Amino acid sequence: MPHRVVGASPKTEQAGILWPLGILAPAGTEGDPSSQCCETGAVSSRPLLRPIAAADVADVLALNERNVDMLAPLDAARLEQITGWSHRADVIEVDGEFSGFVITIGPGTAYDSTNYRWFSALYGTSFYYLDRIVLADRFRRRGLGSRVYDVVEADSLPAGRLTLEVNVEPPNPGSIAFHTARGFTEVGRLGQPGKTVAMLAKDLTSGVARSDDSWS
Repeated sequence: MPHRVVGASPKTEQAGILWPLGILAPAGTEGDPSSQCCETGAVSSRPLLRPIAAADVADVLALNERNVDMLAPLDAARLEQITGWSHRADVIEVDGEFSGFVITIGPGTAYDSTNYRWFSALYGTSFYYLDRIVLADRFRRRGLGSRVYDVVEADSLPAGRLTLEVNVEPPNPGSIAFHTARGFTEVGRLGQPGKTVAMLAKDLTSGVARSDDSWS
């Protein structure tokens, strides 16, 4: 996967954590991938997305653990496994500083996530799945999540649709607001009382996803 620099794309965002990557549960069941994506601030430098390297694993696992109440648990073995299925498993850097990470999965993989398999049954190969995006505390509410979403949506164009899930029990209104503003709609729900996610999808066939010529 080539290194990419996120292009600036000014956007007003809703306040709150967009991704509790969610309500998590045991490994293999995912919650809300959007616990970290809703920011209001400004990252002035152009962020870098690059593949997760061995030297990044400790930072990735520590950040996941700090948010584990909203995320699926992750250890080194599970990260390696998910990376093997991923289309994008990238570190997010700002001015050379580790700022977070993002993992996306294309269609047709053997990924054992209950949520991914639900989307696969619904859409076949016509979807792209945002497994998780997690930002370090000091990089939240600064516009970074929207920039990463712009990139992920551009990645998803060939499939025509980007999918993910957002917590509704416990509620995550900031995430719902952020995704609604970006054009996501609810297509179903999974879970049980107290732990439920809304399954969201964004139709990209109208060409609304952004892309930036500066990405390489």
